[in-house]
Amino acid sequence: MLGWDAVKKKISGFNFGMDGTIGWGLETDGTDKNTLVTEGSTTGPYKDFRATLKRVDEDTIEAFLEMKKDDKYVPMGPKMTYKRRK
Repeated sequence: MLGWDAVKKKISGFNFGMDGTIGWGLETDGTDKNTLVTEGSTTGPYKDFRATLKRVDEDTIEAFLEMKKDDKYVPMGPKMTYKRRK
């Protein structure tokens, strides 16, 4: 779920995992107009995460999720592509 944080003037995201975890993050600075990056943390085992959504074209979005391991982000899985059906 994404929404606008009127106090911080950034997009805020909340994630609800199938395992009962809850994650929350805020939009990071410096992303281009076709890319949304949020960084945050969860109540689950992965703790710190980064989620990237990128608009590829009018009908396609790519999603990529990473977790923080030591001091760097590593992939949590493959990049996912979502295409709108017409």
